[in-house]
Amino acid sequence: MVSPPRALEFFGGETVRRTVGILQVAAVSSGVLCATTAGASAQDWHQWRGPARLGVAEGSPPILAPWPDKGPKKAWEAAGIPAHQNGAFGSVSVVGDRAYLFVNWKRQEPVQTRKLQDSRLRNLGWAPEKAAVPEDLLKAVEEARLSPDREKLKRNEVQAWASKWLEDRKLDDEQKKKFGGFLARRLAAGKDALPFDVLDKLAAIRDKEFPDQAAMDKWFEENGITGDSKERIQREIPSKKEVASDTILCLNASTGEEVWRKEYPGVATQWGSSSTPFVAGNRVYVAGHSTVYCLGAEKGEEIWKAPTPGREVSSSPIVIDGVVVILAGRLLGLSAADGKMLWEQKAVTGNNPSPSAWTRDGKTYAICNSGGGIFCVDPKSGDVVWKAAGGGSGTVAISGDIAVLLAERQEIGLVAYKLAPDKAEKLWNHPFRDRGSTPVVHEGYVYGITGQGGKAYCVRLEDGKLMWGQGVGATEISSPILVDGKVLVVLGDGNVLMFKASPEKFEQMGKARLGIVVCSTPSAADGKLLCRAQNAVVCYDLTKPAE
Repeated sequence: MVSPPRALEFFGGETVRRTVGILQVAAVSSGVLCATTAGASAQDWHQWRGPARLGVAEGSPPILAPWPDKGPKKAWEAAGIPAHQNGAFGSVSVVGDRAYLFVNWKRQEPVQTRKLQDSRLRNLGWAPEKAAVPEDLLKAVEEARLSPDREKLKRNEVQAWASKWLEDRKLDDEQKKKFGGFLARRLAAGKDALPFDVLDKLAAIRDKEFPDQAAMDKWFEENGITGDSKERIQREIPSKKEVASDTILCLNASTGEEVWRKEYPGVATQWGSSSTPFVAGNRVYVAGHSTVYCLGAEKGEEIWKAPTPGREVSSSPIVIDGVVVILAGRLLGLSAADGKMLWEQKAVTGNNPSPSAWTRDGKTYAICNSGGGIFCVDPKSGDVVWKAAGGGSGTVAISGDIAVLLAERQEIGLVAYKLAPDKAEKLWNHPFRDRGSTPVVHEGYVYGITGQGGKAYCVRLEDGKLMWGQGVGATEISSPILVDGKVLVVLGDGNVLMFKASPEKFEQMGKARLGIVVCSTPSAADGKLLCRAQNAVVCYDLTKPAE
């Protein structure tokens, strides 16, 4: 993650220029004010990765270090708010005494109808490859899977037996390719495999919808399917369906009590949408599955909503000069005032990376990573100014005129660019990689942890010199944050690691299992750490206890 520009003394006058840029990012047009006018302060964390999208908790009070064995003290817990596959991974934004988050809230609802879907039929053992198998070979397979030799095998012996059985049948290469896998699965299943005559009957009703369970039971009876076979089939026919809502929550940042909730119809997908709200000028901007919402920050009333071409959007919006910029299928520019689509940049595609802002000579640009690389875009027109190599789902961390990205492809890796209005010049790179983590930059050094290899690192920003590397355990998409000169990151094993942001050496200052969901990124405001747990939002007090 990227540090405050005041820390990079060797950039000279960049401090003033960057401060102007931060104000421009927070300001929006048509009566929508700067975030600081809505009760924000230096300790607020009003968007993805905090102030200026840098991942640094500005103005934090001193925090406790080292941690006790159990980690920092829990301040409050707002229970019943799902995360991970039931609520996704979006971070919490904090302004004053309010905390905001988006939840892809999944629920189970009963369904009246019954349907055996094609994928569920395959789970039961049916496969189109059966039609290509000679009848005599099918008969031999059925006899073998029900034989005493198969019955007496231990679980760890089954695969080797099935492979040997097929080898003895001397299948040619074409046969192995067409149906070798199907036969091997059949042999391995043994007596648990459904008979072919039952599977053939089921194939005739795949994806057919029965009006209710009674109609389904009648079909079973008419086709002579009873006992264990019926029970196994029933387990593959859902009686409930998963639904989801796009839910925006506002909590009291001091107690965790719910202040307001706004729900819209959503879509249940495997992982869900993981956008983090952008709060400015008494407005909350956030992306749902396929919609960008603008709500009143105080009461949650709808101001506008706008559809997006993207689905399962996890990019977090940013407001630049009155334009809401977000990667939702492609990079979009929406009017912050009324949600009107101003432009679509089709060259920049994806749904996960979040855009950042970079200011040079009084003009602010949107910088967005994507599968096709890093793009610099004019937020007013949507025109591409320049492009550089990038990739993965990480956010571009920008400090002064230097941008840093941890890409997914190792040949790009951890890469730094010197930015100019007409180009990005590569300064250095290291063969690190991660699917979506974003590093921290602090006082002229880059800190982070690789998703591949599990190494914490410190690299000098100016020339890319590796100061140190330390094996700590891999992250999984989660991005580190910096609080009071300490780096905190959620590891892939569920522990939260804290180490000192120092180029001298790696110094661990805390490690504890706090129940934070893997892949999520915590937020920090006024000495508090706000996190998504499996079924709650949890706040930890990082500050030193009173003497």
